[in-house]
Amino acid sequence: MYKQFRKYEVNLSNNSVSPNSNISSNNIRNLKEKWKIQTNSPISSDPIVYFGKVYFTDWEGNAYCVDKSTGDLIWKINVYLPPTPQTCELDKISIPKYIKEKYEQNLSDICIPYLWAGFAGTGVIVGNVWYIASVGGKQGPPLLNEAPGNLYAIDITSHRVVWATKITDYKLGGGLAKLIVYDNIVYVGICGLDEAVAGIYKELNLEFKPETVGGVVAFDCITGKQIWETKTVGLLEGDNLDAKGAGVWGSFGICPICNMIYFGTGNNYGEPSSKSSDAIIALDCKTGKLIWQNQVVQGDTWLPGDEKHPDDDFGSGPQVFEIMDENKKPIYVVGIGGKDGYYYVFRRKDGKLIWSTKIYTGQDSGSGIRGNAAVGNGYVYVWSNNGWDEDDLTDDHEFSLTVACLDANTGNIVWKQIQNSTGAVGAGVLCNDVFIVGDMMGNLVGYKGDTGEIIWKSKVENASVASSIIGNDNCIYVGVGVPKIYGGLPNKGIYAYSID
Repeated sequence: MYKQFRKYEVNLSNNSVSPNSNISSNNIRNLKEKWKIQTNSPISSDPIVYFGKVYFTDWEGNAYCVDKSTGDLIWKINVYLPPTPQTCELDKISIPKYIKEKYEQNLSDICIPYLWAGFAGTGVIVGNVWYIASVGGKQGPPLLNEAPGNLYAIDITSHRVVWATKITDYKLGGGLAKLIVYDNIVYVGICGLDEAVAGIYKELNLEFKPETVGGVVAFDCITGKQIWETKTVGLLEGDNLDAKGAGVWGSFGICPICNMIYFGTGNNYGEPSSKSSDAIIALDCKTGKLIWQNQVVQGDTWLPGDEKHPDDDFGSGPQVFEIMDENKKPIYVVGIGGKDGYYYVFRRKDGKLIWSTKIYTGQDSGSGIRGNAAVGNGYVYVWSNNGWDEDDLTDDHEFSLTVACLDANTGNIVWKQIQNSTGAVGAGVLCNDVFIVGDMMGNLVGYKGDTGEIIWKSKVENASVASSIIGNDNCIYVGVGVPKIYGGLPNKGIYAYSID
């Protein structure tokens, strides 16, 4: 536990590429289901493959360690008890009949108001320590179980919690962002469940005022002591300090040369708007001081039921890479996909926009780009939803998914493919010359990297792919389970596919 961590153990570029994959266009047709583990609650955290084992978490606050080859359970611990459908005690509060019927139909697999729960985000393992952030919440009646999220450090050798610390004081605040560790610091993104609660309170004719403000908190890896915290409201002079939201719920990229950490922000939770919502931001890794920001969409104050504002925030995280200018000189950049359906590339040192490319091919983006892009072989591989409404899982041909390959230097589209699908939420993975994408219908599709030809298809039955796809050696691993209110199918767990 108490050691100096090696920087190279963590993927600082936040790139959805499997560097040690044996899967390619030559053998992907042999890729078949190898093992599966079914769980009671969703697996939206990315599987972490580490020294022959696979680690993952679920929405009931459990942490798992299984054998990479066989899927045999090595250990499982309950880290904490978040609210669950069984502990929500819906019958103990007075709810109008039509609302209760809606809850029973659409919220049977989630607790009000925690429309995310437990360990919905992805942790990180460094050395023999697994860092995990929770959304928060405590067991009890609906609307009364608010509690801030925590950061936990788990020793994976003894599989026990070494320390836990609160990551925010906001009662509906927690961590959904994928964690990252650099130079003995673990970085946690803060977002709030205020959006979800606001929608439910509105239906119940109850007053609710959002209070959570997004941000990034840096903690000492050894002790769990907070080093710094930077909020996303008030970063720029003249910002409206009454604004809420602008949460950080995607993931992070880090440039060791620039000593900067990069991330995207969400929309504001209603009026007023801030200057740092729907933006990409660069902070100093050591101090949390703002280096630069670039706001892509202004005035996004979306809340459930709002048809005036776009909900065009950043749900994915940035990729750190380099491109070449027209004179073949390197430009160090950071790229990120937005829910507006565009992939943006900025100069890493000052945030100047280099290029942006529209990915979606529908009339609107409909939740756009939600997963990290993969950057490799001089290309950017990325997908975008096309008009997907998260509440609608009725017709997989009505919407579709656009999967695209872009020239990394220019942003020009090399190829595009339409994947019949209601929508997607997790990142694909680039395994050598194959880009593999999952969707809400449980489809797994492999595209040939240079042409976009579909060369492999499989399906996780009755399941929605919730996590990013992770490639390692001869296998890919994927978590499934999306609540019904988000259009998900009922199967929950983790699946491994192998070319063996």
